[in-house]
Amino acid sequence: MPTPANNRRQPLLLTLCVVTAVLIFVAFWMALNAYGDTGLHWEPSTTPYIERVAGIDPGSPGESAGLRVGDLLDTQALTPAQRLRFFGGEPAHVPVTLYILRHGSRRSVTLTPQSETKSAFWQADGWDQVLSIFGELWQVCVAGLLLWRRPKSVEVQLLAAILFLPQLGVAIAPGVNNWITPWAGLDAVLYGASNVLVSGSVVLLATYALQFGRPISRGRRIATATAYAFAGLTALVGTIAASGLWFGFVDFPTWFFNQPISSVALAFVDTALPLACALLALRSAQSGERARLAWVVGSFSINYICSFVYTLTSTIGVWAHVGVICVDVSTILTPIGLTYAILSRRIVDVGFALNRAAVFTMVSLLVVGAFSLVEWAIGGWLQSASNTTNQLVAAGLAMALGLSIHTIQLRVDRLVDSVFFRKRHEDESALRRFAHEAAYTTDPSVVVQRAQSEVLAHTDCTFCDVVLEDEFGGYGAVDANDRALVTLRATGGPVNLHDVATALRGERAYPMLVRGRLLGAIVVGPKRSGESYAPDESAAIAEVAHGVGVALDLLGTGRDAAIPRLIDAITALERSVNELPDALVARLEQLRQVR
Repeated sequence: MPTPANNRRQPLLLTLCVVTAVLIFVAFWMALNAYGDTGLHWEPSTTPYIERVAGIDPGSPGESAGLRVGDLLDTQALTPAQRLRFFGGEPAHVPVTLYILRHGSRRSVTLTPQSETKSAFWQADGWDQVLSIFGELWQVCVAGLLLWRRPKSVEVQLLAAILFLPQLGVAIAPGVNNWITPWAGLDAVLYGASNVLVSGSVVLLATYALQFGRPISRGRRIATATAYAFAGLTALVGTIAASGLWFGFVDFPTWFFNQPISSVALAFVDTALPLACALLALRSAQSGERARLAWVVGSFSINYICSFVYTLTSTIGVWAHVGVICVDVSTILTPIGLTYAILSRRIVDVGFALNRAAVFTMVSLLVVGAFSLVEWAIGGWLQSASNTTNQLVAAGLAMALGLSIHTIQLRVDRLVDSVFFRKRHEDESALRRFAHEAAYTTDPSVVVQRAQSEVLAHTDCTFCDVVLEDEFGGYGAVDANDRALVTLRATGGPVNLHDVATALRGERAYPMLVRGRLLGAIVVGPKRSGESYAPDESAAIAEVAHGVGVALDLLGTGRDAAIPRLIDAITALERSVNELPDALVARLEQLRQVR
């Protein structure tokens, strides 16, 4: 049973999802409007607190200021705020003063960063930046949907946290997602917080793995504790790096540049240990859990591996551009894998709710897109027209789109069903077809056998039992007054067997209620995937139970089957009673003759 703490966590996590989505939009706005670019590419030198100009973009503010490749920057000469801005990003259109060492002489250089969107980097890689933002929002939306549909599940809460916490950490990280505010001190605090959030979200995968393959072995507990220890170390290093930038007491960029193996090893262990914990859980998980865990681990592995590739390439300075693209693309590949697993593989029971949501989302996108496209297409033609003509055309366009919404919705509905929900509809159709055909079967044993095989084939349940009323009014080993049977008889609807004290073993029971009498029940076990039964799926099984009940009633099974035998017995008894006087007279006559 879920604990009250689990219930209280859901509103908090949903609130954090909303906050994360808002901050992602804010960070994107900052990238377009507030974040600046100097066109300078820096690399740490072998001397602490000294950075070297490794490259200058043509036409950039750095080139206009007269900087050259090989110039050295003294970061200790900067104020804490200037030092943080240097490493975390400069605000656009705000003059910056740098202290440069060139050929043993020291000079100050003032330059004004231009907008990030005018930089060579943005013009070359802006597409993958936008793709990354879209992937981040997608992950947050999936997390919110999971929390909305399964708010009391610890497994779902952990999965949602793994999805949105790194996006929250990346959104507020200066220099990572172009986050920048007017207050450098606030950005320094957020930089340290982002390290904690990202490291914590990665290690949460180890906690998520503990929900599977129970009982948990000692080796798995040790591996999980080790993963948390290294996550704490990574967060501590990030916090020290942020503090070092602000106070200038340690030059972490130079240290990592001179010790690349340490940086790469820490990044590798930080992601490898949670994945190792997940693989150990995958090995210990039961068959019903294994598929669910495998899809989750596989989806997150893409992101974790690409993040490590980004760290590796940026640290050693080889193929750094490839590493950036790799991690941006992985941001969208992870939610694609999870969305497919949720909808098609149904690792979490939310598919039936996503059907309507997907339809209305696609309808909205089509309507808005069509309106924008048509408006753009006729914009040039109407440039020379009068204001009245423009208003009439706009009104006619809006009316045409409004009248076509219903048709668009029907077409999108069919498209969504065919792409994501075809297998579910095929299974439901097969169950409903058998429910109709059951009444035309002439052998009771065949009806029961086919009912079991059809439910097993089209619901992914672990087992299916058919409990039937016997000639004595009982139900085999289950008493007629069993709580579940009484509830089935009274309500006529399915019963969750976990909610009542009953001798029936399984997940749910569906009544065979005919003419007010309970002929039996179809009892299904838990699913192999571990998910619950969706409403439409449960309704199809209920139809099967009713169809089988009608068939058995027509064939006279159960208590009704004993009625003909009872009538024959009464008739034979009556015949014997009628013949008794004649038999007694004949016997007395035999005895008199003997005497």
